[in-house]
Amino acid sequence: MKVHPRTRWAKVLRYAAGPISRRGAAVNVQGRDRVVRCGTRRGGSSLLSALKQGLRAAALLTACSSWAQPSANPWIELISRERLLQNVELLASAGGHGSRVTFTAGNDSAANWLLREFRSVGLDSVWVDTFRAGFAVPPLNEYPLRNVLGLLRGFELAGEVIVLGAHYDCSASNEPGWATSWASLRALGADDNASGVAVVLEAVRALREGGLRPRRTLLVAAFGAEETNPAIPTSVPDSLRHHLGSASLARRLQEEAWRVRGMVNVDMVAYNPIGCYVEFVADDRSQWLAHLGRSLIRELGLPLECNEPPFPYRTYSDHEAFARRGVPALLLIENDPPWQTKWPFYLRNPFYHTSEDAPSRLNGDQLEAVAKLTVALVARLLEGGEEPEARLLPSPTLLWASSLGDGLRLQFRGALAEEGTHYCVYEPGEPWRLPPQPVAVLSPHETQWDVPLRDHYSQFCLTAEDNASPPNISVRSDVYPTARGERGRILIVDGFDRWGGSGSWGRPYHWFATLYAEPLYELGFGFDTCANESIEEGVVPLDAYDAVFWLLGDESTEDETFSVREQSRVQAFLRAGGRLFVSGSELGWDLGAKGSSSDKAFLRDFLRCTYEADDAESYEVEGARGSPFEGLSFAYGEIPYFEDYPDVLVPASGAQLALRYANGKGAGICFAGTVPGGSAECRVIVFGFPFETVSDASVRRELLSRCLAFFGLLETAVAERHESPLGTPFPLAVDVFPNPSNGATRLIIQARAGEPLKVLIWNVRGQLVETGYEGVVGASPVSVVWKGEGHPSGTYLVEAIQGHERAVRRVVLLR
Repeated sequence: MKVHPRTRWAKVLRYAAGPISRRGAAVNVQGRDRVVRCGTRRGGSSLLSALKQGLRAAALLTACSSWAQPSANPWIELISRERLLQNVELLASAGGHGSRVTFTAGNDSAANWLLREFRSVGLDSVWVDTFRAGFAVPPLNEYPLRNVLGLLRGFELAGEVIVLGAHYDCSASNEPGWATSWASLRALGADDNASGVAVVLEAVRALREGGLRPRRTLLVAAFGAEETNPAIPTSVPDSLRHHLGSASLARRLQEEAWRVRGMVNVDMVAYNPIGCYVEFVADDRSQWLAHLGRSLIRELGLPLECNEPPFPYRTYSDHEAFARRGVPALLLIENDPPWQTKWPFYLRNPFYHTSEDAPSRLNGDQLEAVAKLTVALVARLLEGGEEPEARLLPSPTLLWASSLGDGLRLQFRGALAEEGTHYCVYEPGEPWRLPPQPVAVLSPHETQWDVPLRDHYSQFCLTAEDNASPPNISVRSDVYPTARGERGRILIVDGFDRWGGSGSWGRPYHWFATLYAEPLYELGFGFDTCANESIEEGVVPLDAYDAVFWLLGDESTEDETFSVREQSRVQAFLRAGGRLFVSGSELGWDLGAKGSSSDKAFLRDFLRCTYEADDAESYEVEGARGSPFEGLSFAYGEIPYFEDYPDVLVPASGAQLALRYANGKGAGICFAGTVPGGSAECRVIVFGFPFETVSDASVRRELLSRCLAFFGLLETAVAERHESPLGTPFPLAVDVFPNPSNGATRLIIQARAGEPLKVLIWNVRGQLVETGYEGVVGASPVSVVWKGEGHPSGTYLVEAIQGHERAVRRVVLLR
């Protein structure tokens, strides 16, 4: 009599691990579904036989061994950055073939190498599970494709399985000629997805080297055929053209009734020239996995930023096949989606699915941090236990960070009321990272935190948390800085509430006030930061400060740049001789194009400008002749977000043009004089673009020093440079001018003196156009003129490389 796979698996499970309860099983097969054969008969039996062998050994060992609960910390110390990068190099080579595209010799070579590596890292069982792409054009429909699999035996809960996987194939679908020449094109696939495979290998090696004795069983998978391939016609439904290896394995596991309790998939985790970031992608059933990962980042102090709950769900990688079958499945990826161009913390990989996705372009710091997160996450899952409750707590709103009086005070608004919840105050070492421990824990009924005055720069944010294990953590608040200073006192008003949707910024929180605070601190000024709601409600007095810097970012009509009550308070401030700086890309659009008659009057009579256009169509700015900014030229709009619609402004009522875009349109105004009803001379500066998107820290400092000089608070721009409040060097940066250009483009690269620098120019297909500079940097910024001779009109990328740092800027060439 033929035994159904479920029945056969149940017998093995009972023999190996004793009685098993069906409660909590993540995969259940309903009814007697037809068995679908995958791959060869030999490949089909190896999956079951490997598990039999592993579980029998586990059952015997469990009977005579004591189990100690493992901690994640020992495993992360065993992660080797050098091995990670070396494995990426080896996979990119694909045995000298330079391509791991499905159906090629390089792909087969990579599978063979992975089989050897799985054995060398010490897995208990290693085998190849074959499958076929039945819809491919003949004879490729009979080509044996492979998942490389390995098993790390569990002990107390040996029948419960955690899957850790990454796909090893790659694509060059953005290359010209891909549809016809795919079999011969170079496709290194360093980021997509040698990086993910390297993380999986290193995580498993660390677990074995560290002597992990897991309660659950770990199934390690290197998936084949994740990417689409021209050999499978586009007439085939999209769901059947890719993710073939993971779909084959997930189906096999379900048919054989494996109790899969969770799955972690690692895909594209190493390209990020501006920091270290990982995105969690999880469906509703899998939210707890993302919460666990986010909690581990903070618990272990990993140098990673991540997204906030609720976590998004997408189906473009190998976790999808498991999630579709009810398995909690988590995707770790550098951005969601990887082709997104308007997302914080990440610049789209311009080499995605091209022949230039090379190991030299990867961020080793991010690769190492993701590997440490992965090994900690998998170790925690292998410990066992019930799935923790995952819920979204209401986020607190930080209203005011002040050192105006005798102490330091934070005021905030929250919505917690139940026992077992609390607020945590954090003092980030960097604007994008929370430290492992808060500086204060407050009850759910508190809305204020007071501490003795500090003499140094401080910056804070808050979260709401509960006592679950791991804790549920709300979306954090914005980061607000404060400091005492000798030259005067500034108020930074955060009026930027817009995020997501059609806006340029994609997160519900930001740290943009720190980009004003850092240069103010260097220049010797003290400052406080508050939300615009605090101004609207009259909590924070504008007249207590020497000047007000009001950031609007991408704020527009829905959230309002200036409400009626805010306008009233700003009018009173300016009538009394106040100093006001305003920066935002939608100010003119909101008040001038879409505003009421009183909005237009406020823009004209108090901010002293009128609206001309919604899109300046230029990302280069220079100081107007005779203005406080004369002689300055700089770029904006790339980091920390892409600004797409900067306003064009026109001076009004006695104001003068302060800044102009490269195409001559008005980028900013300045005004000195009295406003309607005023009793003293006020000073106003307005930028039609977001100040925080000026990526060069030295330019931001110079801009603010000239603003302060215009306000009469500095006699001249301060020449000395103090240490950055974060204690870190200023980043590598590239400025281009003019942009767009129909001729020569000047590239200005700020870099560390005495170290080698390379400047490369690429087209959008990821092809190297030319090397603009290569050499050791002197004391002055590197200046390169690129004429673009012989190259067609279009968008190009300027990439500066110094050590492990990279900076990328767009250049538009017009002919």
